[in-house]
Amino acid sequence: MRLTELTATISTGSPHRMARPAQRGLSQDRPQCFPRGLVVMMLVAQGAFAQTPIVDPNSPPIQTDRPSFTAGAALVPQRSLQLEAGVKRTSSSSERKFEWGQVLLRYGLIPEIELRLGLNSYNVIDQVDSQQQGLEDITIAAKFRLLGEAQGVRPAVSLLPGVTLPSGHSSVSTNEAIPSLSLLLDWSLGGSFSLSSNLGWSKAISAGDNFDKFNATLLLGYQLTSGLSGYVEGYVFDREVPQGTTSSFVDTGLIYNITHTLTIDATVGAGLNGTETDYFFGIGLGKRW
Repeated sequence: MRLTELTATISTGSPHRMARPAQRGLSQDRPQCFPRGLVVMMLVAQGAFAQTPIVDPNSPPIQTDRPSFTAGAALVPQRSLQLEAGVKRTSSSSERKFEWGQVLLRYGLIPEIELRLGLNSYNVIDQVDSQQQGLEDITIAAKFRLLGEAQGVRPAVSLLPGVTLPSGHSSVSTNEAIPSLSLLLDWSLGGSFSLSSNLGWSKAISAGDNFDKFNATLLLGYQLTSGLSGYVEGYVFDREVPQGTTSSFVDTGLIYNITHTLTIDATVGAGLNGTETDYFFGIGLGKRW
């Protein structure tokens, strides 16, 4: 849900571009300190399980914008705060990348507007004979509901503008503000199935060159039990560098609602044509107050 060159597709953590140095053994160095993002996530998870808050019976069950790359059209209920976090590993022949945190805070301002703050991840990137690590840039965004619940062929529609700010470590920061805009669409297919799609644009940077980057996603969701759902997804980028070609990804995942306001998830996926990503996998959680 999200991608070391960053674009502001509001889905932090997507493994969409990797350096390709000479093909030798990967560095075996490891960070000297336990990533702070993981510590924070563990403490939040412990507190979330320990709490038994009063739940509004009229509020919908928690819906997160992870672990898929596709973001849903649904908003967090008004005056509710939602935390989403996770860890992810991406691998290729030349690089291993660990993302610790993937922290996203969402707040329902009014029924039609949701505010978002992406604190994102602490990255650890192992390359040939070297290692880079540091915090990613933060992302500020808002989700606006344009059309409510899907009815027949008409989807639920939301708009997601945002900007990534150059706040991270120099080894992973874009060093520039990167705007983005995505159109979010959800359809109900009847029964246990649903369909979601995103159409997105963002500015991107490669070797100091700015260019426009477009993406499209398609996700088929299915309800397995009352608390367990799954999905299969594909998404494509028109290019990763100014003169590049299309890159595509596929992934699948499971989401389990432990309670009305607490969920856990897992995902695994791979890069297809035009990408150096071999595979990626991750786990995470979501908690709403």
